[in-house]
Amino acid sequence: MEITAKVRFQSTRQRIESYGGSKYLIYLTVGEEDDFMSILRVLLSKYLGVPPGRIAFLGKNYQGDFIFSIT
Repeated sequence: MEITAKVRFQSTRQRIESYGGSKYLIYLTVGEEDDFMSILRVLLSKYLGVPPGRIAFLGKNYQGDFIFSIT
């Protein structure tokens, strides 16, 4: 299963919102220059109920959204 995530950095709190199908809007308290990928995987794993090891980053699409594969 593939999911698409828009990430908003420098938010006041970390949260995930679903906006249709397999699309998510994720708010992170860290900046883009920080090591945010591990935080992003942990948040997604808690929200989706899968271990972080089953979430793989595939890349970005042309709109700058992050694409993940859940196995």
